[in-house]
Amino acid sequence: MRTSLLVTLAALVVALPAAAQNTPAPAAMTLQSIDKSKPFGSLDVKAVDAKDPAKVMAWGQALNEQQKLDLNNRCSVINANQSSFLPDDVSLCHNWIVAQAGEAPAPAR
Repeated sequence: MRTSLLVTLAALVVALPAAAQNTPAPAAMTLQSIDKSKPFGSLDVKAVDAKDPAKVMAWGQALNEQQKLDLNNRCSVINANQSSFLPDDVSLCHNWIVAQAGEAPAPAR
């Protein structure tokens, strides 16, 4: 009995960290699924200076993992279809991707 209890506990210890990291993936984004009047969905981007990489980076640090995944997916679509979105939306996505890469470029002029 004690051996089976130890085996069960060991299995839980191994499984729990992996389960905690399993954030559900957001639904796949397409050009058609993104509302061009609100391309970032429920994320509040009004206060972000989309052309300032440092501000985009600081804003992004406050996002949770699910929001970051959602933004990554949205920005993939926006970057692939730049002519369909406003320049500030494209700038925010460009600077978000730069921030994700760990780069710290100078602000756009």
